[in-house]
Amino acid sequence: MWMWPLVACTGDDSADGPPPVETHTASGELHTGEPTPTGLITRVPALAPPTARVRLAQVLEVSTSVPTRATLVVDDGVRRRRLSFPSLLLDHQLPVLELHAETDYTLELHLEAEDGRAADRTLTFSTEAVDLLLPQLELLVNDGAEPGLRVIPIGDPAVPYLVLVVDADARPVYVLKTNEDTKAAVFHPDEAWWSLLLFGTVKRMSVLGSELDAWAGDRDFEEGDTPVAANSMHHDAVFNDDGSFWTFRKEERLVPDYPVDLADLSVRAPTTIDDDHVIRVAPDGAVLVDWSLAERLDPTRITADSLTENQVDHYDWAHANGIAPVPGEDAILVSMRHQDAVVKLDATTGELKWILANHDGWPPALQPFLLQPVGTPFEWQYHQHAPFPTTDGRVVLFDNGNAQRTTPYSNAPVPLSYTRLVEYQVDDDARTIRQVGAWIEGVPPLYADTLGNADLLPTTGHVYGTFSYLYEEGGVVNADVGLGTRSVRLLEVDLAAGTKHWDLRLTSDAAEVARGYQVDRSTVIPTLYPQDVGQEWLD
Repeated sequence: MWMWPLVACTGDDSADGPPPVETHTASGELHTGEPTPTGLITRVPALAPPTARVRLAQVLEVSTSVPTRATLVVDDGVRRRRLSFPSLLLDHQLPVLELHAETDYTLELHLEAEDGRAADRTLTFSTEAVDLLLPQLELLVNDGAEPGLRVIPIGDPAVPYLVLVVDADARPVYVLKTNEDTKAAVFHPDEAWWSLLLFGTVKRMSVLGSELDAWAGDRDFEEGDTPVAANSMHHDAVFNDDGSFWTFRKEERLVPDYPVDLADLSVRAPTTIDDDHVIRVAPDGAVLVDWSLAERLDPTRITADSLTENQVDHYDWAHANGIAPVPGEDAILVSMRHQDAVVKLDATTGELKWILANHDGWPPALQPFLLQPVGTPFEWQYHQHAPFPTTDGRVVLFDNGNAQRTTPYSNAPVPLSYTRLVEYQVDDDARTIRQVGAWIEGVPPLYADTLGNADLLPTTGHVYGTFSYLYEEGGVVNADVGLGTRSVRLLEVDLAAGTKHWDLRLTSDAAEVARGYQVDRSTVIPTLYPQDVGQEWLD
């Protein structure tokens, strides 16, 4: 629950002489001793909470008699930040973001018209503790990390699903309550909005929690959504500049001779699989492209989890889990967990360009597309997530390392399961691949069998990884020490130097969240403010 204390306003309308004495309550009611306000300010500055979805944010509302530009200095008693809002407006709604809980703040508001008239006001307020159950946050390393904020989509059916944002010191500065299993959370700085995949529905939501758009297939459709010709959408939603987005849908497919016994791959039977389709959806819901992955690959090649059944009793042959447009090219990368493969497709035609995968089990027709490893050391990825391509042919992956890093075709497991952050260099013309660097965390190493993310950060060049679904750390089982079954680690490392720069552990008390928290694809962003808002730290 948010409580807005009395806000004091002081200052002068410089072109109009001393203003009347003004104070207002948390409701924003004006008390001037006059029937109507005078001077440049026509509505006294007042703070209002955003939607009920959001914590640690406020909106400063103020109106003026002529268009003005606003500048706001936010002071928490330790640091001061100046925010410059570029638009000339009569009615201002200024977001006050990246706040800490249980902190006293002073806001210094400056309004200026093009004719030189100006007004200044000072407001004070306090934030309360967040009234939602958050994970236990233990910052283990913070040394030379990428500047900015960490976005953490987190939750469990036992507690609300959230997008939690923390600063470099792991202090919460923003909470968005989504209420549903949250995947593919991406912050768009142009107008400060989120794109989210919430249990099959793709949504756009403002940073202040207002729903802007929603697209849904048949299973998830609700009144007001834009319909999409799909049963449901899953795992990823990647927006393009034209407002369209990439995602996946599933379609049942009968395979006459599907392998049904991992111990004997010659045992085959007619089987229905869920074929993942790559689709691109227009803003009006029209499906612009619809590409079957089974038609481009081999629906009879399997890995250890290709015999996993979905809720509809179809085998989850590919389990597509990530789409990434290749910068500077008309191409996308698609990750398939149950193929241990990342493929490159032409983004216009869907034509297969190459396959990044262990060479086991691929038919002769697809072998020319397999990237050939060069150099040492080299190791393939297994059950990977979240390909991150660059303009110079590099690909960063979260390599989960499932099934003891082997396939049913070779059956040569490693003795100890481990997860890696890995970076490869791909030569498209030669169809070769070289391992540039890798990171394995801890002794014994961390093993995250589900979910995950790996991003190449723009300022430091570090790799930032999300290690979800950790059942033990350092050889200690979470449940044995009173923690929820799952823990999470967020790591930022320099692969070239072999150094770690940020490390956050997220846990729960087993009595509060018995299963622990799930985190899908934590990312790093510079700020929550729109990109046209100027920002300057004053001390």
